[in-house]
Amino acid sequence: MGATYSTTAWSRSSIRGDTEAGLRLIRRLDESTDANADSEHWYLVAGSYGLLGDHENSVRALRWAVERGFFNYTAMEIDPQFDSFRDDPEFQHVLEIAKQKHDAFRKKHADKLPDRW
Repeated sequence: MGATYSTTAWSRSSIRGDTEAGLRLIRRLDESTDANADSEHWYLVAGSYGLLGDHENSVRALRWAVERGFFNYTAMEIDPQFDSFRDDPEFQHVLEIAKQKHDAFRKKHADKLPDRW
């Protein structure tokens, strides 16, 4: 199943209020995705799980995203997909790891980055 189809089908399920159908679709996408998929893909999966109320899988996918190079912690801090469990210690731990990676990247490349980054 392609990511675009799954995302569209999940969105339709979500709009109809069919959380279980949405979770089934996201789980199928999750299970069929190569673990080495692009980090942004895992961030999107994490957000989908978050919106559907599956906090455990959301944090797991978010951790995978961070481990694979998605460390935009400022986005994670305000992303409404994570609102319902933002205070969860495991979520906060993953957020801290993302912040450390972000800061290390910024320090390493400070001379090449614009001032506002």
